[in-house]
Amino acid sequence: MSWKRFVSSVNAQTPLTQVWNRVRKISGVRGTLYVDDLSISFSAGRMPLIVRKLQLAINRISRWASTRGFRFSASKTVAVHFCRLRGVHPDPDLYIYDRRISCVEETLFLGLICDSRLTWVPHLRHVKAACMRTLSLLRVLAHTSWGADRQTLLLLHRTLILLKLEYGSEVYSSATEARLHVLDSVHHAGVRLATGAFRSSPIPSLLVDAGILPLALRRQSSLLRGYSVGFCWVPAHVGVLGNERADRLAKEASTRAAPSLPVPFRDLYSSIRVAVLASWQGQWEALVVTTKMGEVTSMTYHSWTYVHEQGRRSETALARLRMGHSRLTHGYLMSRGPQPFCDDCLVPLTVRHFLVECPSLVELRERFLFHCRSVHGTYEMSLILGERALSPGHEVLLFVEEAGLLRVGKLRPAGQIRPAESELMARHLA
Repeated sequence: MSWKRFVSSVNAQTPLTQVWNRVRKISGVRGTLYVDDLSISFSAGRMPLIVRKLQLAINRISRWASTRGFRFSASKTVAVHFCRLRGVHPDPDLYIYDRRISCVEETLFLGLICDSRLTWVPHLRHVKAACMRTLSLLRVLAHTSWGADRQTLLLLHRTLILLKLEYGSEVYSSATEARLHVLDSVHHAGVRLATGAFRSSPIPSLLVDAGILPLALRRQSSLLRGYSVGFCWVPAHVGVLGNERADRLAKEASTRAAPSLPVPFRDLYSSIRVAVLASWQGQWEALVVTTKMGEVTSMTYHSWTYVHEQGRRSETALARLRMGHSRLTHGYLMSRGPQPFCDDCLVPLTVRHFLVECPSLVELRERFLFHCRSVHGTYEMSLILGERALSPGHEVLLFVEEAGLLRVGKLRPAGQIRPAESELMARHLA
């Protein structure tokens, strides 16, 4: 059972902390006060006991307000009966200023929509709708040919979408996993727009390429860490009386055995981050064999090379090559057409095939990817699309453009003659 208040006006000489002190005197009644938002609650197995305790708290608070010259707004005061019992059960009958407090199924408190059964479905739907409106702005800026660069779009995703998705996650994380998955689609859509990934790209590969944790792990990190801010001022020894004595005692303490002292929780933040990243790494290692991007990297955190001076189209093409999903190789899934085959080898056309396997592109590999061979002399996807991609001898974008698979523009060195365009030039990776 919870009763929520919005204070209409506050006298500067009568702080609301006095209200909280009066609530705490009632046994079993708990409350939350944040600026002018006040809620009180009481939990019991019998409704008469709940009503008696909460009505006593309401009377004390309203009397305190009346003696100080202001009133609570009765129209804004609501009650929510938090209960998961099935069948008919009574709602609380509470009054403020001789006016019955309406009992509602859900209410907004500190930005969270609390429903009576604590499923958090209304709140999750509200957050998703708000983030979808923000995604419309991201779509305008994230065109795969002329949009903003990758770094800017990822920053916008973190600030405009992720902050909304994570607000209050410590509270609504009690919802079931199936209901929490409603927010995952928004997170994945934002990352996909920022990176320019193709629509069929696997979600694990998408998040690894962007270097952004899955929402489930981000919620887990927030639950373990919590958030608190403290300020501490420590004066220097200079000019402080007893400086020499303090130095002497400090030197004596350094020679003694370290005492057993409690570790501040904030000191565990780095360990929590390491544990969360290790969990993400374990999830990725379990998928490395089954994903195309597993051939490129086995690590979740890396320093991908994305050169912004070559434009948005270059970044998009490189991201799609790394994930192994592009319009050329997987566009048939969207159009429901036949799967494309290599005209020379008569095998399904994949990113790995035209980068590593196709014999008709041997000369181009020798020309642009001559540093991408292993000690055994074979070309490796991790060397072609890894952290050194686009460096001399790893010029994968020039390779696919010369092969007639991609028009990037401004990638060809000055004075270089363009070869004859192949039949595949009409199809693009991006």
